[in-house]
Amino acid sequence: MPDTFVSPFVFRKYIAAGLTCLLFSGIFFTACKSKTDDKDSKKDPQLLAITYLQENRFDEAEAAFEKAIKINPDNISNYIGLAHLFTAERNFDKAEKQIKAGLKRQPGNSSLELLLADVYYEKGDQQAAINELNGILSRDAKNVYAYYKLSVFAAGEKNYGAQKSYLIKVLELVPANIVPSLQLDELL
Repeated sequence: MPDTFVSPFVFRKYIAAGLTCLLFSGIFFTACKSKTDDKDSKKDPQLLAITYLQENRFDEAEAAFEKAIKINPDNISNYIGLAHLFTAERNFDKAEKQIKAGLKRQPGNSSLELLLADVYYEKGDQQAAINELNGILSRDAKNVYAYYKLSVFAAGEKNYGAQKSYLIKVLELVPANIVPSLQLDELL
């Protein structure tokens, strides 16, 4: 059985890269070809923020996300981007503030709530993190991400029985997913 738990927020560069690839996949290709001196990226602060993230220019990314929020406060991806940036910097209070601002705009947004669970967990409030995930599951019993995060949190607490049951649930929902399958193999 695994005896160590590595926080998902350990490697700042990987988080920035993951943020760019996963959260903004809809505009990823546009952002990849943009350069900070490209006139199109200057028109769209969100694209500019993503470009800054790719270049590890985090202060400038923060300013660009904040500008994007002022321009379009209903675009939740800007709150998510800024919250991920603060989380990567381990500034969990600022991350939580951004997530809650986004949730005021879109109550019940699962992406924001999943991120909030991560922030609570990293702040040491495991119960709040679990409650957040259970809240998601009460509205969407097939939310694979919530089950998977519960398995990660259970592993962090060395509760391997709970981890196993959450991984089994993930596999029931997405049988072709190899990650929980490999983790189950380690537990068995």
